[in-house]
Amino acid sequence: MDYKEAMGENLWIDHSLQLVNAKYLSDLGIEVNNIKPSLLNTLTQASQTAIHSYREMGGKPPSIDADEQLPLAPSITISTDVSLSKHGNTPFCAGNIREVIPVNGCQINCLYCLAVSQNRPQTEVQYYDNYSTWFKKQLVINSTDETGFMYYVSPKTEIMSPETVRNGVAHGIFSVFRDHVLSTEATGKRCKDTMFVVTKAGVQELLSELNGESILDIITAIPDNIQINTSLTPLGNNPSLRKAIEPGARSIEDRLKFVDALQAKNILSTGALVEPIIFPYAFDISFYQQLKQHGIKRVALDLLTTSMENLAVINQVIGWDSKKAEKQMWEAYLFTDASPKNGMRFSVGIEMQKMLYQKLNQLIKEVGIDHAATCKFVEMNTGLRFVTNEEDCGCMAHISPNPKSISIERSKF
Repeated sequence: MDYKEAMGENLWIDHSLQLVNAKYLSDLGIEVNNIKPSLLNTLTQASQTAIHSYREMGGKPPSIDADEQLPLAPSITISTDVSLSKHGNTPFCAGNIREVIPVNGCQINCLYCLAVSQNRPQTEVQYYDNYSTWFKKQLVINSTDETGFMYYVSPKTEIMSPETVRNGVAHGIFSVFRDHVLSTEATGKRCKDTMFVVTKAGVQELLSELNGESILDIITAIPDNIQINTSLTPLGNNPSLRKAIEPGARSIEDRLKFVDALQAKNILSTGALVEPIIFPYAFDISFYQQLKQHGIKRVALDLLTTSMENLAVINQVIGWDSKKAEKQMWEAYLFTDASPKNGMRFSVGIEMQKMLYQKLNQLIKEVGIDHAATCKFVEMNTGLRFVTNEEDCGCMAHISPNPKSISIERSKF
């Protein structure tokens, strides 16, 4: 089965976005009088904004499959005066994490994403033409730090999208880091820097060659200095729904083949980010069993937290698959003590978070996955405690960011 067959038909072909207002919600059977007027007004305005944004795109996200070419934007040059940004979404994030973001834009176009642009699907990706050279200099500058750094690739885009792979961006980043590690160790020192990768890539990207060398070839040379986590969202068994919500992403099957290929080369890839969790689909035990079957031992959990504009789109798309599930989503985000985070992100209320995380934690234990984690910030707000190593921040399900810990974990394969 090829990619397009696996993903099924696109729900966007037969549906269009509607204005979400009191009448729309009432027609779903929702008690509109139970919604705070200010929240309902925010939702209606957000829905109008989303419709306008998508109308400019022809009424739907770009019709881009992972095997299709994405138009290129003019490249830009990153200033040599800037440094890698420190990663820190909460006070609990480790201080030695630096973000590696070599492109502006993202081919995947997930409906829930806030990282790239608000309510505006991407039709092109813009490259920093000097990023690899600049990244190499940053590694040299940071090498004076004896504790080492973790380089997070890439929190605001997809480093291994088909387009970044075709155009050599991904190969360049991995090659620069590999050469940094090997040149450091050639001096007799152990390189203490590590690279942490989060990706929705499939095995196709991992095996794609540039100048006779694949990304898998590159990273196989530095197994003690890199860990890679696949990122997946449980969305039931309807491939059309996944296609609509993650238009440019590889299938779950391709992502797990990616994991298999890494583990066959003894690359640490036993963690998975299960996020965002869209709760009507959260408790599909077959999803977690599939992760277990592919060697996943650690999962980081994160409930959907997004803008009201994105929610106005996501919930309608869910409704194209199941009106019952759409109603559940609206009631969760409109009836509970849900509130905006950081001024624009909405999540379900604390009590519902507790219930969902507790059920997920129990389900994951039953499946036999060793560790479940969530951000310590979430643990603090909910009072929950997951099965998490004290050294972990939780949100990434990563091993303690040093080569020794990675080496020890790999030895358990």
